Amino acid sequence: MRLKTEKTGARPWDEAHLKELFGEGFPEFVTADRLVKNYIGRVREFFADLDLMLVDEDGVPVASGWGVPVRWDGRPESLPSGYTEALVRAVEGHEQGVAHPAARRPGVGRGRVQGAERVDAALLTSFARGDGPDG
Repeated sequence: MRLKTEKTGARPWDEAHLKELFGEGFPEFVTADRLVKNYIGRVREFFADLDLMLVDEDGVPVASGWGVPVRWDGRPESLPSGYTEALVRAVEGHEQGVAHPAARRPGVGRGRVQGAERVDAALLTSFARGDGPDG
């Protein structure tokens, strides 16, 4: 099966396809965390370029995912403690005008990490095939 990546907001999606893709809902760590609810709208607004669909040859979505740029100094102890802290850092960093170091290169927009779409596509492909970290 040949798969390709599209930005989620690039076109309308068939409701039946979305229902099939998201029918099981989202994990509890996404839906139950009150702090996430305070940030998720801004994540979608600020980082729409990192919200991706993996589609098959017929344009049917088979996986979806999104990412956020998180500033990191390279020390393991300074990594976000988890999902929520990563969202908070990304949103607050964006609001404060803090760009990821890779985004400071000429030709790369503020806050945009060059190549992130390719990385996300590779991860989505892995999950769609069932060989991602969660099997």
